[in-house]
Amino acid sequence: TSSGVVGSPLADEAGDAATSHAQALLADGDATSGLVQMSPESENSMVLFDVLGARGSQIVLFGAGHVGHALLAVLGTLPYGVTVIDDRADRLPAGFPDNVDVRFSRAPELEVAHVPPGSLCLVMTYSHALDRKICGALLARDDLPYVGLIGSASKRRSFENYWRKNDM
Repeated sequence: TSSGVVGSPLADEAGDAATSHAQALLADGDATSGLVQMSPESENSMVLFDVLGARGSQIVLFGAGHVGHALLAVLGTLPYGVTVIDDRADRLPAGFPDNVDVRFSRAPELEVAHVPPGSLCLVMTYSHALDRKICGALLARDDLPYVGLIGSASKRRSFENYWRKNDM
């Protein structure tokens, strides 16, 4: 992060080396992303790191399915406030760290109005139609630096076609 906190899910010497290298690159204050080679012997041992935002930034995750749960396991270890929103109460996670706020909403797309400015937003619900509503509302705002959507190549084409037809 821009606060200099760097973590690695890799529990070995190569992961330690990649973490140290990323910390050194971030220490000068200019690096916001980069590639770190973990092993000089292998060209395929690269780690991409990206600075998401300042410590204390908010991450808002729309969707608490299996991918959302896996992502929360990682996000819960980072120095960010994390909010997960879903319209399925039975899918909302329990037992996550204090930085994770879990929110049930019958209309997640309406929650976009309550997303704090500067938040980093991730959309990965169970429904393409719901993803489209949420993304449309998020992209209509000019104060969100990042909006990400999970999907296949065909989903991407479908969304692009929809927004072209609807002038978004």
